[in-house]
Amino acid sequence: MKKNVLFVCTGNTCRSPLAEAWFNKCAAEVGLSGVEGRSGGIFAADGSGASQHSRMVAAENGMSLENFRARMLTRKMIDEAFLIIGMTEAHCSRIVAAMPQCAEKVHCLLEFAQGGDVSDPYGGSLEDYRECFENMKEAIGNLVKTLKES
Repeated sequence: MKKNVLFVCTGNTCRSPLAEAWFNKCAAEVGLSGVEGRSGGIFAADGSGASQHSRMVAAENGMSLENFRARMLTRKMIDEAFLIIGMTEAHCSRIVAAMPQCAEKVHCLLEFAQGGDVSDPYGGSLEDYRECFENMKEAIGNLVKTLKES
């Protein structure tokens, strides 16, 4: 059974689907088997598709979100995750407040790079989505490298 790395944002239509797809692409490229990226949203509408701009950014980077469907974050998803990666400190705090026993496996994505929060591009331009994705790429690459070396 694969270990889940769970990426969490608000609606699971912009940031976390891109993070999930990029993580899985990077993991495959370095031969990191046994680990799978997944995603969920704190306020997701189950079954919603990824945003148009997220789908476009994914396609520009050799990924597809065409069949992606948003998932509301559940206790089961949190329990099953090996690591939980929030896009912001607020996402991480909310998860830890709901399930304090999971605190050790909750991290903010940009802890693996420059620090801070991944800004929400929701409602923004395609360029906003590209910038958001660029901000996540280094951190996800570093996360994959850390997991590969462990």
